[in-house]
Amino acid sequence: GVHVDDIVYVAIEKRMLTDAIAAWERAGKSIAGPWAYLPENVRTATLKGIFSGVLTTEQEKSLLKNM
Repeated sequence: GVHVDDIVYVAIEKRMLTDAIAAWERAGKSIAGPWAYLPENVRTATLKGIFSGVLTTEQEKSLLKNM
């Protein structure tokens, strides 16, 4: 019953994700989740991959600036 246009697979190294989750838990588990505790280059590459072909270059720059 659900229409899906695209599926995005994101792979993050297990140790990196475990470290981000641990840092997030130590910081009090903010609503944003462990995303903020991943390295910036990983967050940037993930967002670029997810929004590739969807956002304009200007929109992508704005998204990454506010990351």
